[in-house]
Amino acid sequence: MNTRYIHRFFFVAYLVMLACTLLLFGINARRTTGEESPYWGRSAQSFSQGWQDEQGDAVDPGLLNAEKDHPRSEWYEIHAELPQVLPTDATLSFRSLYLRFTVIIGEHEIYSYGMEPSHVFGNSPGTCWHHIPLSGTYAGQTLTIRYATSYNASNECFADMELAGGAQLIVDVVRQGLPGLIASGLLLFLGVVFMLVDLPANRIMHRPNHGLLYLGILAVVVGLWSFTETHVPDLFVTSQQALNVFSLMLLSLTPIPIGLFLFECLMIWKERLFYIGFGLSVLEFVVCLILYMSGVTDYMRTLFITQGLILYFLILIVYTVAINIRDRERSRMEKGLILSGISIMGVCVGADLILSKLSYHLDNARFTRVGMILFILLFGVLNILQAMTQVKENSQLELVSQLAYKDGLTGIGNRTAFNERLAGLETMRQQIDPVSLVMLDVNNLKTANDKFGHQQGDILIKGASGVIHGAFAGLGTTYRIGGDEFAVVISSSTGREGIESALRIMQKDMDRFNENEICAVPLSIAWGYACAQSPEDPISRIMEEADEAMYARKREMKQKMGQTPVVR
Repeated sequence: MNTRYIHRFFFVAYLVMLACTLLLFGINARRTTGEESPYWGRSAQSFSQGWQDEQGDAVDPGLLNAEKDHPRSEWYEIHAELPQVLPTDATLSFRSLYLRFTVIIGEHEIYSYGMEPSHVFGNSPGTCWHHIPLSGTYAGQTLTIRYATSYNASNECFADMELAGGAQLIVDVVRQGLPGLIASGLLLFLGVVFMLVDLPANRIMHRPNHGLLYLGILAVVVGLWSFTETHVPDLFVTSQQALNVFSLMLLSLTPIPIGLFLFECLMIWKERLFYIGFGLSVLEFVVCLILYMSGVTDYMRTLFITQGLILYFLILIVYTVAINIRDRERSRMEKGLILSGISIMGVCVGADLILSKLSYHLDNARFTRVGMILFILLFGVLNILQAMTQVKENSQLELVSQLAYKDGLTGIGNRTAFNERLAGLETMRQQIDPVSLVMLDVNNLKTANDKFGHQQGDILIKGASGVIHGAFAGLGTTYRIGGDEFAVVISSSTGREGIESALRIMQKDMDRFNENEICAVPLSIAWGYACAQSPEDPISRIMEEADEAMYARKREMKQKMGQTPVVR
């Protein structure tokens, strides 16, 4: 099967996967799973101290699973005393990471989260901001949180526990996520620019190469994933489960555009290994989506598959790029850009993969953002350099084509172009209108060259080309087929009347040329023409008849003028 068709198949499959991701997120993003705070505009007071577990041991809500190994799905409790004085509009604000829980004051349950998932994106608790109104009567009472872990991971906890919440909460979250927001915005900007530039770049290069398109899609997908990892969207999206799963689905969409881009940019070998990776990526996306929506498992439990595929592609890319650089002739700059881009991306993505497994690491994209920006910038420069090289090569090919088929002095078609045109008409004469040929010969060219120099001869030829081309421009195509010989090919049902009309125009233009005394020798052209009698009439016979008519007129003109050329 043609390689380009395989690429198109995986590209279309990828677009379907991306559309499914955006559609599912759009449908469920506004389903409320946490409380939106009505208390923006007040200062925040930390409430992360004074917490104890069931045994009375001090515990930090932000390091629950990092400090203790909690078996998954078992329920645990932490509690703390509320301040003795609470404003009438007090609010408890915090962020839960992959925990299901209820909040109890005294004997009353005042809030719960993740207890009864019942729709798509409801199976994973995700990361979620919670804003729980506290009555002034709760002052001094014990606040208890009963919780269960989902994945027994080190980052399952209650983070940023504060009383009152407010604008300060937004300021803190945005300030902490500002580097990630800037990087994510830059990725999205570069992605959109590359996708918009792809189409005009292909037109300039005159060959299909969608490297910038694939690079742009990669930048947009990684930019969106990176944005979700800043936790700023947690403040505004009402369905945190949807946001969490959207982030994980975006992560699974990253391998395919990387592979497609490297195919286009580097013309990498080892297609089978990449096709296997593409197939596995599509299969992983479909299977995980089905398993999740059917309630069998969720994305956090299948995350290791996505990470494994990313690792597979990283290893494969490093291997194939090394072979590509070894076997293909490239400039030192190209080799440096390729090696730098791949190395930086590999190290940064690998660092985030390792940290997500080993440490309390809320932002899983901090290094990937930097690596991906540098990767996209470096390979964007490489793609632009390749485009410039291609444009230069196309210009050279176009120049060669012009030299091969155009007359250097007049700029019209030459003998080669004329012969190819006649050969094409000969093979298609049954399907086209009857062909007519006009053969023309410039008089006194030898006199102009010998007596006044070749510069005057060139002026005479250019003048002849201008008046012939101008007269027949609406009827046919003009060619210079010899030193002083021209021909006009007409493949339409113009007939003799149209040709005679064009010849009268040509004569008037010659008279104006001679009146202006542009050349030392007056312009005089002998002509003859012939028209096909039927579609079966061979081109060779038409050309022979036109030649005979032209030479007959040339002899007639010489007899009228005499043997001595007319000069000024």
